[in-house]
Amino acid sequence: MIRKGKKEDAQKIARIKIDNWRKTYANIFPDELLAKLQLNNEIKKYLDNLKNRNVIIYEKDEEPIAYCYYGNQKRSKLNEYGGEIFALYVKNECQERGVGTKLLQDAIRELSKENKKILLWCAKQNARAISFYKKNGFEIISEETENIGGKDVEKVALGINLEKPIY
Repeated sequence: MIRKGKKEDAQKIARIKIDNWRKTYANIFPDELLAKLQLNNEIKKYLDNLKNRNVIIYEKDEEPIAYCYYGNQKRSKLNEYGGEIFALYVKNECQERGVGTKLLQDAIRELSKENKKILLWCAKQNARAISFYKKNGFEIISEETENIGGKDVEKVALGINLEKPIY
């Protein structure tokens, strides 16, 4: 079931992020950065996101197993893309079950009410995520490098144009 995020979800969502980042971004982000991820900091970030972005949770048996943040895109670069998916993470042991696809589709449906073009950013080395987004209609539209924890990380922007027919 997909529902809006609540304050009570903060600790569980923070744990999903930390576990996911440590698995997904090992060898992409610096080890020190991943080791320093702290539950209290991630709880605070989640609560901030509840105030400033749309937050949806996928739950199974009343337990959050995935989440997505989305909203209006704020960068000046690629400004023709009005909507952005800021984060989408599925609990490591719950991946490959369609949960991420359902959250992504729900976010796109909501963003499409005001936007015909939606983007998201992904580490270029995260081939699994890039493949997932491409299967869901996104295509690489831009690249950039960002310093993350003292390491230059190549990122790609993936976009979807909802006005473009899909055959």
